[in-house]
Amino acid sequence: MASGFLASIILQHRDAFASVAEFLRILAGICWTLNYFSMLYTSWKHKLPSTGIFPICCDIAWEYVYAFVHPTASAHWQGGVRVWFLVHCIVILFITRYAPNEWTNMPFVQRYIWLIYGAVILGFAAGQLAFAAEVGPALGFFYGGVLLNYPIVSLDRKKVLEILYDHYPDKSKIIANKRVLEVKLSHEEATVVTDDGQSYHGDLIVGADGVHSRVRSEMWRLADTMNPGLITPREKNSLTIEYACVFGISLPITGLRSGEHINRYGDKFCVITFHGKGDRVFWFIIQKLDRVYAYSDAPRYSPKDAAALCAKLRDVKLLGDVTVGDLWKTRQVASMMALEEGMFETWHFNRIVLLGDSTHKKDKAQLSLSKALAAYGELMRVHRPLGFYLNTSPYLVGVAFAASVSPTRIPLNIIAHRTALLSAWSFFLRCGGCVWNDLIDSDLDSQVSRTRSRPIPRGAVSKAHAALLTFIIFACGGYTVTSLPRPCLLDASIITFFALLYPFGKRFTDYPQLTLANIGWAVPMAMHSLGLEPLTQLLPTVCMYMFIATSIIMIDVIYARQDTEDDTKAGVRSMAVRFRNSINTVAYSLLYASTAFLATAGALAGLDLPFFILSVGGHFISFSILLQATRFGKSSKVEAHTKSPFFLATVFWVLGFVAENCIND
Repeated sequence: MASGFLASIILQHRDAFASVAEFLRILAGICWTLNYFSMLYTSWKHKLPSTGIFPICCDIAWEYVYAFVHPTASAHWQGGVRVWFLVHCIVILFITRYAPNEWTNMPFVQRYIWLIYGAVILGFAAGQLAFAAEVGPALGFFYGGVLLNYPIVSLDRKKVLEILYDHYPDKSKIIANKRVLEVKLSHEEATVVTDDGQSYHGDLIVGADGVHSRVRSEMWRLADTMNPGLITPREKNSLTIEYACVFGISLPITGLRSGEHINRYGDKFCVITFHGKGDRVFWFIIQKLDRVYAYSDAPRYSPKDAAALCAKLRDVKLLGDVTVGDLWKTRQVASMMALEEGMFETWHFNRIVLLGDSTHKKDKAQLSLSKALAAYGELMRVHRPLGFYLNTSPYLVGVAFAASVSPTRIPLNIIAHRTALLSAWSFFLRCGGCVWNDLIDSDLDSQVSRTRSRPIPRGAVSKAHAALLTFIIFACGGYTVTSLPRPCLLDASIITFFALLYPFGKRFTDYPQLTLANIGWAVPMAMHSLGLEPLTQLLPTVCMYMFIATSIIMIDVIYARQDTEDDTKAGVRSMAVRFRNSINTVAYSLLYASTAFLATAGALAGLDLPFFILSVGGHFISFSILLQATRFGKSSKVEAHTKSPFFLATVFWVLGFVAENCIND
């Protein structure tokens, strides 16, 4: 918020800052040049080029083309380009001379470095020449190197279509006000039937009709008939929705100038404005949704939804005193829509070809490596902190309990070391358990609205890759446990067994949550990690185990309540389904039981008043808040309302034991 406010003040007084900005731009250029030559000096001193092949070859190619082949820019620019061309030629000579010092592990590159650089430069030069021939040398110079002084021009779609239509030479080839009804294919031609009964014939049908493509639907229909199985149900449902957008066009607003552009970022929203001809403002308000939706479950929005979102953000400042409310008040048009994302593997069939949003609807870098990795991160639930709280807190409490009941004082460095290793193990356990659960439940997840957009049902991750990822994660977790005392390996094996068993339980019993009681085994594992034998403190250890088990089961039952309707239809069995008419009673019973187990464990271990006030009292209060905040699972944001109370409860659990240790010391 502070950075956005500062940027707003600077933009509001941009004319006053113009000279300062120009000075800073020149200063930045000087600093960059000094830095560049200092890097060259360092490379020369150590006789190691340390320069990438492609960047410098691209620079030389651009400089050669626009310094000697197409010298179209001003004398000022030509002088600068030629100077840098000379500098880079010297750099290339240096690189090729000392390349053997850098490419010791690649004899081929050492031997043919001249040929490699020459071929890459020629390739980039050919690209620059082709680009210049396509758009003209003047545009090629700026677009191929630096782009300066080109204003932003925004036009509404209707105006763009009018301009294209008005300037098209043969308007008889443009048929307006027609809707595609059916596509027919034969060996000789393709036919499109429109809603008015007319038929149009040709050699190829190109569907560039947007994300809700009718041509794509017809292609799928024909493929299912002519080549069944070519386009899988997984591919047909691969589009997802994670964001919604309100788009609008507003009349001129004082303070927003034509040709400028503003980005305003906030918590789970951003506002983007483009100021077009006549100072009209084109704006977008993009909001992150509560979850990722499958295309078949895409939310639908009305003008009332757009008004509600803009009203919620009406006081958000964009520039100076200009707010979102000003955009809404001066709007000419506004609408709200879901933003679909994804890419279909099949973009052509027979005589049909898909282009644009009909085959690859992207609102972010959908095909980037980070996006691909994000699907695996989503599969491991790395973006859902509640699961890590639930898995890690039992180990933290177990370590605190073990330190409290230990007959001898355990050094803090040992406690910290064991806590770090157990936290790492719990991380791998959580990630591996989530991947395994989604792998086994993929058929059920596809039938539940909240889960059908998960990576496996929507086709972002294959089952084979999920299985391999499960093995890798559990292997990493097992390797972590090898650094702990030997009994911890057996503890980890027991916990892993029940974690792998959990997704099968919901198919055969109404009580699959009982398998989550294995999380309570974190207590004996924590005791073993500190060299304690749980059998020496059998009853307190059993009570601590039951305390963790009942607490985790209660949270999972509450969490599962939001899916009871879909679970019932899909045949998923769980305590939330079994006790759907008495969840409140079950939740309170588990709360009272967990509180009783924790208090009993403290009494049996001989702990004093601070433990009962902080740990036992804090647990009861925090979990009572949790139940009320989630409305016993009826809230639309169960996870969001669970995180804070559970985190608070964990703090109280540990504080009680820490207080006991401090008093005893």
